[in-house]
Amino acid sequence: AATTFICEDAQMTYAELNSRSNCLARHLQVLGVGPEVLVGIYIDRSFDFVVALLATFKSGGAYLPLDPSYPKERLAFMLKDGGVSVLLTLTRFVPEIPVEGQKVFCLDADCKLLEQYADTNLATRFSLQQLAYVIYTSGSSGWPKGVAVEHRQVLNRLYWMWEEYPFGPDEVGCQKTAANFVDSIWEFFGPLLKGIPTVIIRDEVFRDANRLVEELARHQVTRLWVVPSLLRTLLDLRPDLQERLPLLRFWVSTGEILTPELFQHFRARMPSAVLYNLYRTSEVCDVT
Repeated sequence: AATTFICEDAQMTYAELNSRSNCLARHLQVLGVGPEVLVGIYIDRSFDFVVALLATFKSGGAYLPLDPSYPKERLAFMLKDGGVSVLLTLTRFVPEIPVEGQKVFCLDADCKLLEQYADTNLATRFSLQQLAYVIYTSGSSGWPKGVAVEHRQVLNRLYWMWEEYPFGPDEVGCQKTAANFVDSIWEFFGPLLKGIPTVIIRDEVFRDANRLVEELARHQVTRLWVVPSLLRTLLDLRPDLQERLPLLRFWVSTGEILTPELFQHFRARMPSAVLYNLYRTSEVCDVT
């Protein structure tokens, strides 16, 4: 009955996540997914995305996140360049996807197909060297490049974070980073594998700083990853940030340069919190 993900007013338990992902994983195997096979996931931040993500791993495959906000030309390039043969999505996204021969499964419209499968755990075997995901770079130096990451790299990063910054009792994580950015890996799996519930922030909430603060406060989030530009917006917009988010004491600045001035601004506004300046790139699965 333990809660694993929270989205708006809905909750998903570990049992529900495991059951749904087991059935979907069995169907993915029927569609030909196995080791080194890349599954495209074209779903916004939601329970469905998490189910698709875990099902891909359970089937033995690896995932390629496809952001619904990306231009069609970029999506088409990623699908072709990545050699994606199976695509997980939702009905409303189908008209937007530049499909070229991929097998498309909609988690909402096609869910009846999954009733034929047992929801017991799969006996899939993994090696640490097996592909876990491919994330495409911004392409600032030319064409976007797919960065392929193995399971051992992901596990090494997670283990280090758990050891260096262990979770305490009653913590609540936050998943707000788009899956095509590497910070999403920790947001998804850091709390999940330690039994910590995670709040999923929908796009429309994330784009409104005031709504974001209220959502964080409502669910008593204790850890948050932000880029410095968002951090500055929150500090400037909400002088009452400390009072609204008294339990949010673990902040991480990442993705951009954190200036000394912004750091001092944070210390003045959030005296009870700690701000870590952690940085990593898609190409190297480590943290500095």
